[in-house]
Amino acid sequence: MFFLIDIFNVKEWKGFMIIYGVWYAFLYFIQAKFVFQANHSPLKLIKFIIFLVVFYVSANLLFNLLITYNLHYLISTFITVGILMPIRFLVSKNVVFK
Repeated sequence: MFFLIDIFNVKEWKGFMIIYGVWYAFLYFIQAKFVFQANHSPLKLIKFIIFLVVFYVSANLLFNLLITYNLHYLISTFITVGILMPIRFLVSKNVVFK
């Protein structure tokens, strides 16, 4: 994210969307295989897509809210991840990969 924003002059919100989007692209496979050791199924994939949309939108809204209060983009990122990561893990464990 640092490279996108500080070196390539990408807007903070665009950099966040790009990095978060790339991370979510890998998250299903990482969680299914390594974290929850779950087998792939179409139902799990559908639940994950719904989960992805909800958390992707939530993360972007929270990040942009923090940016509007003139918080540095890295601090806003850490706060956003710190708030949503535990919730995302619990939802993944108890809903998506159950």
